[in-house]
Amino acid sequence: MAPDGSRSFPYFSEGIVELGGLPLEAISGPETDPAMSRILPEDAERVEAQTRHSAATMDNVHVEFRALHADGSIRWIECRSTPQREADGGILWTGILLDITQRKRAEERVQAMAITDGLTGITNRQEFSRLLDKEMERASRYATPLSLIMYDLDHFKHINDRFGHNTGDDVLKTVAGLVNDSIRGIDHHGRWGGEEFMVLLPHTGLEAASRVAEKLRQTIASHRFETLGSVTASFGVVELAGGENSRSLAQRVDEALYRAKALGRNRVEAQASRQGAQ
Repeated sequence: MAPDGSRSFPYFSEGIVELGGLPLEAISGPETDPAMSRILPEDAERVEAQTRHSAATMDNVHVEFRALHADGSIRWIECRSTPQREADGGILWTGILLDITQRKRAEERVQAMAITDGLTGITNRQEFSRLLDKEMERASRYATPLSLIMYDLDHFKHINDRFGHNTGDDVLKTVAGLVNDSIRGIDHHGRWGGEEFMVLLPHTGLEAASRVAEKLRQTIASHRFETLGSVTASFGVVELAGGENSRSLAQRVDEALYRAKALGRNRVEAQASRQGAQ
């Protein structure tokens, strides 16, 4: 960085060719654009902030960012560099760039495993509970509706007993996929336990959530399984009430589901808040 704030890369090693897939002559020269323009826009601001901070404090730079490789792939890059004040007042950073793509992918796999149900591939109970708390806080802050659906496969024990657990697992995976394909991108779908599932619907009131539940019920009931034909599910639906906590909300939706099963299964039962319950 020259005293006037302009920037350049005086030197790149041959390793940059493999790292970025660009020949040295394509990124050498007095300008920084050929190299810096490879950084993804959503990461460029963080790199710039680190650079400015280092220039002001003479602290080392340690930043990770994504860059567009010449082959079209996205690579994760780790930058470590040390600033040195030059005689003319400019700053020279000397450091290394490392391709950490494989490490990042491994970290992402570990993170995904921690929040994903191993059988169905949807959100597990722990992560769904975290999302529930987050969406409840958001709904309360902005005074927007939030509804919760709980569904349970009817007579699932009979499926396991008659056809075996492998078939039961296939049913759970298929049903989870059917529901995933039928909800919005902003909705959250999680396995609550066994054959019980939850669907969280932000910006959705009780009436609209009940329609969604009915659509899901029909989707599941109309699907034909190769081994056992069809399966059905029972649904409970509730809407978040003012001042309600997640435990109360989960208890109410469980009660609504229990009522659906008690009334014959393969149906949707909605429950108003306790203040409005009959």
